[in-house]
Amino acid sequence: MKSRVIAVRLGPDELDTLSAMPGETTTEKIRLLIQSQAVVDAVTDQITTALASRLEAFEERVEVMVRGAFQRAEQTSRNRHDEVAEWVGRLGKAIIQRLPKS
Repeated sequence: MKSRVIAVRLGPDELDTLSAMPGETTTEKIRLLIQSQAVVDAVTDQITTALASRLEAFEERVEVMVRGAFQRAEQTSRNRHDEVAEWVGRLGKAIIQRLPKS
């Protein structure tokens, strides 16, 4: 097993935390900190992956909703256009009927 040397600068807050930790030696306490950080990193990765997956699903749902809203608006616009065209046609016929016949 290879040993590695890791240099870490500890400030007063870190030293207080290290002193308050359970463990016999500073080496044991630092090993615990490293293991704790590994657990935090693993949990953070899992949370990030889960959130990314949920965000992707949410984006897909929003896209479907927006697409549906645009399609409904487009259909409504076509329907309104058809209604207006029909109304203008009726109005035109009514005006023509009222014109004096020459």
